[in-house]
Amino acid sequence: MSGQIIADTGGLLRALARKANGKPSFPEYEDVLVDGTVAALTERRKVYRVLTTDRRDFSAIRVGPRLSQPLELFPLISGASLLRGAHAC
Repeated sequence: MSGQIIADTGGLLRALARKANGKPSFPEYEDVLVDGTVAALTERRKVYRVLTTDRRDFSAIRVGPRLSQPLELFPLISGASLLRGAHAC
C-alpha cells in the first residue's frame, strides 16, 4: 500500500479529553468529538484514507471540496499490516 493513511486513535483522543479524575469532560459528546476530530484532520491534510474499526460512523462521512467523496476505510482485510506510514491523531 502506498500513500498516507490517518489512524483513528479514539482511545488517545478520549484520554486527552478526560479530567484529572479520569472522568470524561463531555461524556455525552465523547464519540462525536473523536469522529469529528478524525474527519477534520482528513480534510486539513487532504488524506482521505482512515485506519479504523468504526466503519459504521466513518462510512457516513463525506469529504472533499463538495463533500461528495467517501473516506477510504481500512482495514479492507483482517490481518493486513497497514500501520506503516500511519499518522495518528
